[in-house]
Amino acid sequence: MFLQAKDVIERAAEKAAARVRIDHGIGWVLLALATLFVVANWQVLFAQLRAKPDDARPSFVPFVGGALGVIALGMLDVTWRWRWIPVAVDFGSGGYLLAMVIALAASALAPREASSKERTPPPPSDGA
Repeated sequence: MFLQAKDVIERAAEKAAARVRIDHGIGWVLLALATLFVVANWQVLFAQLRAKPDDARPSFVPFVGGALGVIALGMLDVTWRWRWIPVAVDFGSGGYLLAMVIALAASALAPREASSKERTPPPPSDGA
């Protein structure tokens, strides 16, 4: 009976080890895809900075590189302390969020035009 329990435990350990190898393989593939998206987003940013006003501008893929990077690091058993790095490095994630926050803050702080109801009519002209 003891040998049977030992065999069951050994088989379970082998299955767990195989699952970890598969998870790590998928994690490395996702990390490679995340790297491609991160590099592509930075290339798009530089292309937009160099583009002339008449040029067609490519668009980047927001959040995909950072999200894939976080998922990949989770599958590779990286500690939580380091999982924020893909989001910070990817312009389509961290940079895009930062740009949105800055744009929202700027629009909130910008002076607003008075609506048509709030506008005062022009003063009457004298004798003209």
